[in-house]
Amino acid sequence: MPEESKLAEKYEEATKFNEEEIKKLQELQESYIDVQNKLGQISIARIKTDQQIESFDRVESELRNKFTEIQTEEQEFMKSVTDKYGDGSLDPITGVFTSNKS
Repeated sequence: MPEESKLAEKYEEATKFNEEEIKKLQELQESYIDVQNKLGQISIARIKTDQQIESFDRVESELRNKFTEIQTEEQEFMKSVTDKYGDGSLDPITGVFTSNKS
């Protein structure tokens, strides 16, 4: 039997999906592709979010350090003012210092 006739017999024995089955198979394939694309988008969004969090953490750490520096600077300033003027209170708006000495 020649090759062509064997191929023809094999083709005749094969079952062909009907149009509805082919359509359903295509829908399933499209659904898989859609889910894969969305998973990829979520992964990219997660990477970007992680990068933003790292950036926020870095800025927060810098600001915490700056806050501590300002506190130290304030304490040193208050000590120097107290050494110079004694105990009392300062009105920051008017700049008037009132001594606690009676």
